[in-house]
Amino acid sequence: MPSFYGVTDIPRKPNYDFERREREKTKAAESAKKAQAKAEKKMAAQEAPDANATDDGAASG
Repeated sequence: MPSFYGVTDIPRKPNYDFERREREKTKAAESAKKAQAKAEKKMAAQEAPDANATDDGAASG
């Protein structure tokens, strides 16, 4: 029977704090990504009506 160095039948001790921090970090990254996309969409929406408003104003005046 071969003997492997460092291999045991004992399950690892769970590191709940680390796992929780990793989940929170992933969730925060996803939230930041969504917030960035939302902000970019809002900026694009604000720029488009402003451009149309100045064009309409120049045509009528």
